[in-house]
Amino acid sequence: MGQCLLCTGENMFRKLIAAVVLVSGVGFATLGLTSNQAQAISAVECQGINLSSVYSDKCYVASSSSLTFGDHASVATTLGMSLTSIHSFGENSFVQNLLSANGIDSAYLGGLGVCSFGGGSACYANFGWEDGSPMDYINWANGMPHTSSFLTAIVMTSSEGEWDAQSLSHNIRAVYSTDITISADPLLLPPSAILFGTALLGLGAVSRRRRKRLNS
Repeated sequence: MGQCLLCTGENMFRKLIAAVVLVSGVGFATLGLTSNQAQAISAVECQGINLSSVYSDKCYVASSSSLTFGDHASVATTLGMSLTSIHSFGENSFVQNLLSANGIDSAYLGGLGVCSFGGGSACYANFGWEDGSPMDYINWANGMPHTSSFLTAIVMTSSEGEWDAQSLSHNIRAVYSTDITISADPLLLPPSAILFGTALLGLGAVSRRRRKRLNS
């Protein structure tokens, strides 16, 4: 977690920033906010992890080392994460772009299964996510997964974002993920947003003083 920039006593400041970003239509770029920061108005626990990125309610990390599936699983656990599962076209595209941005041709996802006969769609039901989430979205390449009598892992290619099934012993990169924690305290905002909000608070204070003088 980063340093608390806005703590419990500044509730008015929080409401102001939330109102500015979510209601008034001030652009995210104007305040230096990412869309996720603007939506959540919160701290994201994965900030600061190398090669990390956020989509929806998850933080993703593209590994910097090429390891076997089992070794990646151990690294992910150490980070408090797991090899990522994917549940929508948007999430799949996001992970694909994460790989491309970091120069990664292919990477393990968190899916495992055995395709002992038939191959292709006949084996879709044989695969599942190691994090226990449902296999409610698939993006297998044509003819995948291929027939194998051994346990295989889902691998994404960055060129097409499609999935392949490969041996767990291959040394390649991987994508880890974890749910982000949305919390009211601390609220991390870039300096530009803080200065903007402070200026608006100052204008509000001036307005209140003027009203007092008029009413006195």
